[in-house]
Amino acid sequence: MVLREYGKLDDRNQVVAAYLQVCRWKRIMRLIRLLICIYMSVTGFTFLQAGDTYQLLDGIEEGNNWEWQSWSDYARLKTSADICSEGDYSLKVSFTPENRRPNNKGIFIKTPVSGTPDQLKKIIVDIYNDTDSGEVSLALALDAEEFYEAPQVALKKGWNRDIEFDLLKSDFKSAGSGWDYRTSLKKDVGLGDIMFIFYLGSVQYGDFYMDNVRTGRIRSTSSGKGKKKDVPGEYSPPRIISVEKNNDTVQLYDLFELTVRFSGSCRNPFDPSEIQVTGYFTSPEKKQAVVAGFLYSGDVQEGSVEDPVWKIRFSPGQKGLWTYDVRVRNLKGEDRSEKASMKCAGPDRDGFIRVDDKYPGLFRFDSGKNYYPIGHNVCWASVEEYERYFSRLSQSKENWSRVWLVNWNVGLEWKNMGYFRGLNNYNLENARKLDRIVELAGKNGIYLQLVFDFHGAFSTGVNPEWQNNPYNVRNGGPCPTARDFFINKKARELYKKRVQYIISRWAYSTHVLAWELFNEVNFTDSFDKDIDTRWHKEMSGFIKQIDPFRHMVTTSYYKDYNKNVLGLDTIDYSQVHNYDPGVFQMMKSLPLAMKEFKKPFFFAEFGCDSKDGIEDLDKAGVFIHAGLWVQYMTESGGNAMPWWWNTHIEPNNLYHHFKALAEFDRGLDRREHDFRPITGQFSGQSEKGTVTLELTGLKDDKLILFWLCDAKGMRFKERDQALVIRNSVVTLGDMKNKVYSVEFWDTYKGVMIKKIGVKASADGLKISMPDFRNDMACKIKVATGL
Repeated sequence: MVLREYGKLDDRNQVVAAYLQVCRWKRIMRLIRLLICIYMSVTGFTFLQAGDTYQLLDGIEEGNNWEWQSWSDYARLKTSADICSEGDYSLKVSFTPENRRPNNKGIFIKTPVSGTPDQLKKIIVDIYNDTDSGEVSLALALDAEEFYEAPQVALKKGWNRDIEFDLLKSDFKSAGSGWDYRTSLKKDVGLGDIMFIFYLGSVQYGDFYMDNVRTGRIRSTSSGKGKKKDVPGEYSPPRIISVEKNNDTVQLYDLFELTVRFSGSCRNPFDPSEIQVTGYFTSPEKKQAVVAGFLYSGDVQEGSVEDPVWKIRFSPGQKGLWTYDVRVRNLKGEDRSEKASMKCAGPDRDGFIRVDDKYPGLFRFDSGKNYYPIGHNVCWASVEEYERYFSRLSQSKENWSRVWLVNWNVGLEWKNMGYFRGLNNYNLENARKLDRIVELAGKNGIYLQLVFDFHGAFSTGVNPEWQNNPYNVRNGGPCPTARDFFINKKARELYKKRVQYIISRWAYSTHVLAWELFNEVNFTDSFDKDIDTRWHKEMSGFIKQIDPFRHMVTTSYYKDYNKNVLGLDTIDYSQVHNYDPGVFQMMKSLPLAMKEFKKPFFFAEFGCDSKDGIEDLDKAGVFIHAGLWVQYMTESGGNAMPWWWNTHIEPNNLYHHFKALAEFDRGLDRREHDFRPITGQFSGQSEKGTVTLELTGLKDDKLILFWLCDAKGMRFKERDQALVIRNSVVTLGDMKNKVYSVEFWDTYKGVMIKKIGVKASADGLKISMPDFRNDMACKIKVATGL
């Protein structure tokens, strides 16, 4: 074919000469192309013209690469040749009324993407709206270091071509912006997934066809500037350069922090088998505490770390002069600092929280003071929101909360996206966020359960996130299945390294109540109680070995708990979660069953239902109110902890329920009582006739506590409004023939509204209750001065 381009060449020599000339030109052109490629690679230059601004992300021509998110409105995804924008196929998204979520949750579909906002610039897509309405809309969501969502775009019927979402605009919403459309993505943060959200409005049936998903032009991130990172070929031994302390004198149980600078190489600063920075602290009584250090900041890449800052955090539990030294060890040797000292002084403080040795169903501080947890979950939020939440908790006398170490909050490990770098390379941005959260807890008198993992990270069925988990072999991890995480040796060793980092960085704080290994572990894939027991025994035992401050360890289950795990000596207290209209009966019965473990117990999550939006049916917080008071009147180590902090408690300002209970509890130390449960049913009158009243309480020879309520009024679905109860009489049997002081408490305001004296008889103690709305609480003790 080449020769024909030269026309008719009859002379054989001419033919050969022409052929050789073409070959020379072909070699020259190859060389030119090679030089151009080298130039483009070095400089980042591109030949794309102004009109060539898109790069195809997914044309749907090679099958379906999108995944429906099971927590969103149900949809069926399949490739289709019926309606296409370009090529032969599109992605058909079909929906029906089944499994619709309340409040227009929307259909979420996602696919992995690689790049930063500065590289991708835009996401563009074509959507064909094959529904009967034009009120549906589309939004883009991004899974970066947190969840971001762009403003919705209305979808007209038929084709909606070139729908464009600009990744560099400041019109995204996230938890950090209070869910207002006013924040921007960090330009250099890696994007793990992109999601499209189809908001359906009132449309019940229909299909969407998605095609031709594109990104903006990709720009090179190489500037030719910056310092080249050194990748050590051989390890060099450590040499300590400086050890700086934050103070010469610290208060009892306050943070004493050392910043350690040293030379010496390691490939992975998060691997204790390669590098260890350790502080050795000697108390005034000559007892030694060994505290592991941690990498506080630095740019960690494969085989190197740039600008590393190492710290050691310690909390002295005894006044007087402490001495210390620092040791740095790597594979080539060890170096030690000179001995130094610091002074611990100031007022006495309560210290860390433990299980009480004499009363194993209850908690105490190191000081001996009792601790009874009252609070609610605040499992994820921005730092600004945590400031507001914890301040509100403190104002309402709450002293407990719970924080999840998950990828959308303060997780340390996740697949390579955002500031995550996979396994054993921790997200230091999130670590700094958790630093701040722990500080805020201390400032506001809140004690935190730090939850290491949640069930969805190891599930393909319940809140499934296994596909994004770095332990998944598809993401470079060692586990073919989620269940392998609990039995695979390499996975367990990697997990221990993360646990060691967590303890090194945050164990200093007295406001870390406990390490919670798992949230609802029985929802993980192929859950097996024997495997679960072995794993919890190994991990809780490991924590007991390495935590120099001896924090408590716990874990959690949804309803069906593993008795073998809760019975472990290394699990300090038990907790169960339940979302069920019948949760109150479980709250009354479960504390009795938990007595066999001889350790504290409470419900760390509860609600009437786990579905999104269910809390909107109870804006007054009736169910929360009832759960708080029912649990309080049982032999529990702490109170019941509601879940819906951001969609129910905060927007409806329900903090007064917690404050009222805390005021009722003020000054009570359960260790001074030998309580046993009491229950009963009584009757009262209302505008709707006779009402059944339920009593739940605690009693010993010194004190009686009870809560009396309209049984139907406490189940918000069964009573339209609270009733005023009149003419009710409570009779308590087995009472000594004495005069008793009876206090009547308003359970919504947390104040005593009346106090009377009542003499018991052979028939018991008969108490005529004052009129009350919905419920009332009482304190009864032998009268003095009445």
